[in-house]
Amino acid sequence: LAGTLDLSYTPISGTVPTQLAALTALAGQLYLEITSISGTVPTQLAALTALKGTLVLGGTSISGTVPTQLGRLESLRLLDLRQMRRIAVVSSLHVCTTT
Repeated sequence: LAGTLDLSYTPISGTVPTQLAALTALAGQLYLEITSISGTVPTQLAALTALKGTLVLGGTSISGTVPTQLGRLESLRLLDLRQMRRIAVVSSLHVCTTT
């Protein structure tokens, strides 16, 4: 499943759906920015090992610590956490930006 799943600027709310982890063949990009999603980043997103582009969670109300399991996303080019004030990043994730 190459391509992009873009849920940005949609009325989606609640926690990050753990069902997204079932998209293990998603090889493009996953955008969840500027939504009303809250809670924590689920460790299940580490199952998206085919993701080679971008995982965008910026502009949400997600809080807590980015799970170290996301370090398994070795092909991921960018984990975008911009505009997230209540997030802690584990340095071993090699995140590019956390403003």
